Amino acid sequence: MIIKYLNKITLILIVLAISCPAQDEFLLESEDCDQFLEFNSSNNNVLLLTRELYCKGDWDSCYNKYFLNEYSLTDGTLLNKISLDSSIGFIYDATLSHDGSSFIVVSSNNSLESDGVIKITKYLIAEKKLSWQKKIRLNAIGLSITLSADDRRIICVTTNEIISMTNDNGSLLNTSDLSSILSDYDWKFFKCSISKNGNYFAFWNREYLTFSYYDEGGCCVIADYLWYGLRWVLSLGSLSNYVFIWDITEKKIIAKIPIHFESKSGAVTFTNDEQNLIIGPMDNEVKEYSRKDNEVVRRFYQPDSLRNKKYNNISDKEVAVISPDKKYLAYFQNGFEIFVINYQTENLIKKFEQSNSTIPLTNYAMAFSSDNRFFGVITREDKIELYDTISWELLWQKEVFTNSMSE
Repeated sequence: MIIKYLNKITLILIVLAISCPAQDEFLLESEDCDQFLEFNSSNNNVLLLTRELYCKGDWDSCYNKYFLNEYSLTDGTLLNKISLDSSIGFIYDATLSHDGSSFIVVSSNNSLESDGVIKITKYLIAEKKLSWQKKIRLNAIGLSITLSADDRRIICVTTNEIISMTNDNGSLLNTSDLSSILSDYDWKFFKCSISKNGNYFAFWNREYLTFSYYDEGGCCVIADYLWYGLRWVLSLGSLSNYVFIWDITEKKIIAKIPIHFESKSGAVTFTNDEQNLIIGPMDNEVKEYSRKDNEVVRRFYQPDSLRNKKYNNISDKEVAVISPDKKYLAYFQNGFEIFVINYQTENLIKKFEQSNSTIPLTNYAMAFSSDNRFFGVITREDKIELYDTISWELLWQKEVFTNSMSE
């Protein structure tokens, strides 16, 4: 990963050195945005958030431009390219309204550290214009954003608070303090999910090997065993690790779901009806927790054939999506592979071989359409692929960028 970015930085510096005069703006780099690919519920067109890096002749003049691209469901033709306002900064998360009319993002000026301001911005898709932007003084990082079932409220989860505001003009309705339960989390390894209509929020902070995270052999492994052994003794043989569910309306934790202490990978995602939470694969296991029954109602193990030992590394990029009818579960694991399984039979449907290299994939955007008919995914080659979920045949494939730099 480090070599990859060093090579990219070197290439960027060379381009800057031989580029046009400082006053001339030019496109330096294009890449898809890994947190957002969705189907518009009104027409099933595919929407993808992209980022382009522009410069004016020197490194200090470089800045990002974000675009919302709309592709035709029929053949993948690029129908619209909506330019987002330059004041957005770094985008943490984005969402579509349930009726498909608007696009909302949570962002700030910096990516990993809060600068004291959270921005929430709304765009009108058909009109291709900004509707409003609100700046909230809050020393936090944005985590997730969604809308209520009737599209009247926006719910945004940050590392300090949950913010609720009106959709029509962005007026603040209320906030809920989260600092007491999220203060000790390591955000590099934090996993979370907000339910579709913004009623629940699930979160988990994975345990990872303290000393051998980047070195899987030698003295570091021995140091880890000694460290965990000491913790095991001090805790009287019980090391805890949990996934929590927070009720946004009631402002309290309503579930505490135990998982393996040393779980290194996995994701949490709610079913569309918000009743159940899918956890995993974690340590090769998938669990389904029912809010109604207050217990794990189903579990199964991922077959060994679906696990590539070559890619058995820790990644901060696990994500999972489940189709609205709960027939299919798609998940991205270990930075290299995407699997689609029949969630009812547990059989493999599709496996995306993303790489023959040792560089983890950073792009994992994927989604099911609201009518369960289609599955869209971004590949390592910066292509959108659309599949029919009945036959699982490839319907079309389109390059997202025609002038992007090669990795």
